[in-house]
Amino acid sequence: MSLHPTYRPDIDGLRAVAIVPVILFHYGLSGFEGGYVGVDVFFVISGYLITSILHREMRMGEFSFAAFYERRIRRLLPAFAVVTGASFLAGCIGFLPADLEALSSSLVAAWFFAANLYFWKKTDYFDAEAIDKPLLHTWSLAVEEQFYIVFPCLLLAALRWFPGHVRTIIAGCALLSLLAAAAVVGHAPEAAFYLPHLRAWELLAGALLALRVIPPPQTAALRDALAIAGLALIGLAVFTFDAATLFPGLSALIPVLGTAMVITAGSAGGARCNHVLGARPLVLTGLLSYSLYLWHWPLFVFAHYRLGRAPAGLELLWLVALTLVLAVLSWRYVERPLRGKSRRLTRRTLFRATALTVGLATLAGVGVRLSGGLPGRLPAAVAATAAVGEEPIPFREACSGLGLDAVRDGGLCTLGKNGAAGFLLWGDSHALSLAPAVDRAAAQEGLGGRFAGKSACPPLLGTLEFKRSKTSCTGFNHAVLEYIDREPSLRTVFLVARWSYYLSIAQSDEDRRRFADALEALVERLRARGIRVVVVEQVPEMSGDIPSLAARAAWFGWPPADDLPAAEYRRQQGALRAILGIAEATVEPSGFELLDPGRAFCDDDRCRALRAGKPLYRDAHHLSQEGASLLIPLFQHSLASDKGGT
Repeated sequence: MSLHPTYRPDIDGLRAVAIVPVILFHYGLSGFEGGYVGVDVFFVISGYLITSILHREMRMGEFSFAAFYERRIRRLLPAFAVVTGASFLAGCIGFLPADLEALSSSLVAAWFFAANLYFWKKTDYFDAEAIDKPLLHTWSLAVEEQFYIVFPCLLLAALRWFPGHVRTIIAGCALLSLLAAAAVVGHAPEAAFYLPHLRAWELLAGALLALRVIPPPQTAALRDALAIAGLALIGLAVFTFDAATLFPGLSALIPVLGTAMVITAGSAGGARCNHVLGARPLVLTGLLSYSLYLWHWPLFVFAHYRLGRAPAGLELLWLVALTLVLAVLSWRYVERPLRGKSRRLTRRTLFRATALTVGLATLAGVGVRLSGGLPGRLPAAVAATAAVGEEPIPFREACSGLGLDAVRDGGLCTLGKNGAAGFLLWGDSHALSLAPAVDRAAAQEGLGGRFAGKSACPPLLGTLEFKRSKTSCTGFNHAVLEYIDREPSLRTVFLVARWSYYLSIAQSDEDRRRFADALEALVERLRARGIRVVVVEQVPEMSGDIPSLAARAAWFGWPPADDLPAAEYRRQQGALRAILGIAEATVEPSGFELLDPGRAFCDDDRCRALRAGKPLYRDAHHLSQEGASLLIPLFQHSLASDKGGT
C-alpha cells in the first residue's frame, strides 16, 4: 500500500524526466549540458510528496518523528549502503592512495549526510577534479536529509502555534532562501550550489504545492497548457543551460517552476501530458530513478579512472547497460524488500543497524585515511610516482597566505641567504611552486629575498577577484605593496601567476581591459620606485594530473603521460603576451622584463611532463620539486643582475 494519499504515476514519470538528463549530462552526451537541473526537479518532487504525507499525518494527529525517520531510512539507506560500500571496495582495489584517501573522507561525510558540506569545501561540481570523486553525487541526498531534519519541526510548529498562517510561513521561508541564493550565487557559486539553506527553496516549492497554495486548474484545456508549459521550461533548462550558467539562484526558477506546473496540472484529474508521463516505460524508469542515480556516477568515475579518459562509443553503451542492470537489481532486491515495515526488521533493529553501519563506514574511512591510502597495495615504483602529487610543498605552511599585518610589517619568508631583501617573489600558488627554485638560485648567487604568496591571487592592483567565494586578494595585494614601499633594499620584484587561467575566466572585454590596466599600473608603480620588474610567464599547463596519470600508466599498462605540444604552450602564453602588447617572444617589452620558464621544459615540438620517468608536476600546472629544480639556472641568471647593488 502506498504511503502517499493518492498514488500518481505521472510523478514517477516526472522522475524519469529528471533522471535521464542527469545521467546523459554526467556521461557527457552533447546537447544535455544542462542535464544537471534534473536534481532540481527531484527536489521539488521530494518536497511535494514528503509534505503531503507530513501535513496529512500532523493534521490527523498521527505524526511521529520516529516513524518519519524510519520511513526515510527504509527508503534511502539500503541501496545507499550497497552503492557506497561497493564504491569504497572498488576504490580500495583500483584507486591510487591520494584518491582512495579522498574517497574515504567522502564516504564518512556521506554517511553522516554531510557530503554537500564536504564537497563545498573541496570541489567545484563542474571542475575536472570532480571526475575522480565516486560519491560526489551524494551531495544532493545530504541536502535533502538536512532539510528533513529541520522541516518537520518547522511544519509542526507552524500547525500548532500559527495554524492560520502555515502557507505564509512556508512561503516566507522559501522566498528568503531564494533571495539568499540569488544574492550569493554571483560571488560564491559553490556555496549556492551545495549549502542546504540556499537550496531549501526548491524543496519548499514542492511543499507549497502540497499545501495547495496554488489551486489546481479546473479545466482540461488549462491543465494541458500548464503541463506542456512546465515540461517546456524543464526542457529549456536541460538544453540551454551549461557549466557557465549562473546557477542555481534565479536561473533555477526555470526548472523549479516547470516542475511545479507539471505537478499542479496533474493534481486535479491530470492533463494529456500527465497521462503520457504515466505511461509504463516512464513510470518504470521513475521507479528505478533512485537506484539509477546512485549507480550511474560511481560507474562512470571508475570507468574514466581505469581508461584515463571518458568512455566513448561501445564503452559508453556497455556502461549504460551495466548501470541499468545494477539499478534493476538494486530496486528489486534491495529497495523494495526493505521499504515497507517488516516483522523481522523492526524499527528498533533498523535504527541499531543504521548506527552500526555508520560506525563501520566511519572506521573504514578513518582507517584508510590513517594508513595514507593503503600504499602497500601498489608496486613500489607506482606508489613512488603517485606520491609526487602529495609531496611536501616547501614554504607552504609558514609562508603562503600570511596575515595582512605580517605582510605589511615584513614578516615574510626569506629566500636565499639571510639579511636584507634584495628581491621579492610575489604571486599566487604558482609562485609557491617556483619558490624552491628561486631560493636555491638566490643562495647560489649569495643573495637574499622574500616571498609573498597567496593562492588564487595574481599580483595585480585594483579590486579584481577571481575566486571571491574562497579567496579575497585585494587586501593581501595592498599589504604587499605597503611592504614594498617600506623596504628600501628591494631592487627586483618577480611577478608570478597562472596568467592564462585568470584571463580565461575574465569573460568580458571589460574584464580583460581591467586586467591589463591593473598589471600595467602595478609595473608603473614599481618602476617609479626604481624597482626592476620581472614578469614570469606561466609554466606549461598540462592536460591532466601528471603524477596520477604517470602512476596509472605504469600500473595499468597505458602509454606514458602525454607531453604538451609546444604550439599549445605558445597559445597558453599568447593571452598574457597579447595584453602586454608583445607579438613574439624575441621582442623585449618596455618597462619590465619577461622571463619564460618554458625554455627549461620545451623544445621546438614538445613540453615535457616527465624527466627520466619522474613527474615534473604535482598536478596539471603546479611544478613538483623535480620540475622546479629545472628553473634554478633561469632564476640564477636573472638574479645575477642584482649583484651590482649588493
